[in-house]
Amino acid sequence: MTANSDRNKLVEQAQQLLSQKIDNQVRALKAGNDDLRKQLAAREQRIAELERTVDLICLVNESTKRPASVVVPKSRASEVVPIFIWSDWHVEEAVDPRKTLGKNEYNLEIAAKRARKCIESTVKMIRHARASNKVRSVFLMLGGDFISGDIHQELSETNLMGPAEACVFAKDLLAEGLQAISEEKYLECIHLLGIVGNHGRTTKKMQFKNGAEKSFETIIYAFLQSQFSGKRFHWQLARGGIEIVNLSPTFRVRGFHGHQVKYGGGIGGLTIPLTKWIHRQDQSQPAGFNLMGHYHQFGLPTPRCLCNSSLKGWDEYAAEHGFSFEPPQQAGAIFDAVRDRVTGVFPVFCE
Repeated sequence: MTANSDRNKLVEQAQQLLSQKIDNQVRALKAGNDDLRKQLAAREQRIAELERTVDLICLVNESTKRPASVVVPKSRASEVVPIFIWSDWHVEEAVDPRKTLGKNEYNLEIAAKRARKCIESTVKMIRHARASNKVRSVFLMLGGDFISGDIHQELSETNLMGPAEACVFAKDLLAEGLQAISEEKYLECIHLLGIVGNHGRTTKKMQFKNGAEKSFETIIYAFLQSQFSGKRFHWQLARGGIEIVNLSPTFRVRGFHGHQVKYGGGIGGLTIPLTKWIHRQDQSQPAGFNLMGHYHQFGLPTPRCLCNSSLKGWDEYAAEHGFSFEPPQQAGAIFDAVRDRVTGVFPVFCE
């Protein structure tokens, strides 16, 4: 009995071990199967994603058309007229760098240097416009204040030349500029508008009935007109303070020095009084665009008016009144003869 009992126990233990081993193998197989199923599911998901990507690529390839080529003509199909304002040179005035925080200095030598740089920049901008457009003419407004004169006591005490000498100096610099422009042989017309400023006058106060007759700049313009009198030069000398120029049969430009517009330094700056002034002027003679100087600030105070800067630059008056610093520069614009509008403005650097 004992032997049979031991034998049965051994058989039972063997069966338990075998059953446990089988259970372990089953669990291992199940775990392996679970991993395989997860891997298979992941691969099936990846295959589905790739199939969707391939379908999308095929769809895009089927629907995409080759973009049409935009042919940019090499010929200058558009015709433009470069516009420039030269004004507010104040050639004989002195600016002391010790009184402008070291930001600006001006004397006769610097005036000549800046004027020649202005001439160079002007010609470069004409050539730049011609690089992609037809350019047959140019319009230059001589906007006044080429000399400072002696209208104020401080000017008579500090200017480096008297008014007569300053006239000769300014005239010679302007003549260099007109000569340089005239050497651009493709220009068939050089249209020049002469406007007197408020500084170069022989009277202490501004006069309206005979302002041009009392201005040294009338003499400067007369000499220039006699010197540059060929058929390419079209002169228009204003007898009053405002002049209208026809850039096309349907587009007019109004030129004026700018002292006609007054403002007291309000928050709106020049914009509000200038807008009102232009509106009043348009009641008598409408113009599509306006050109002015006087305020020594480059920009568009209104969308239809280009304001010129100065050759003299930031001076003692500007420093003490807290005006924004501005480098010596002049102003330019582009008139599109096809679209019959001014399509852009730009500074003309003088340093």
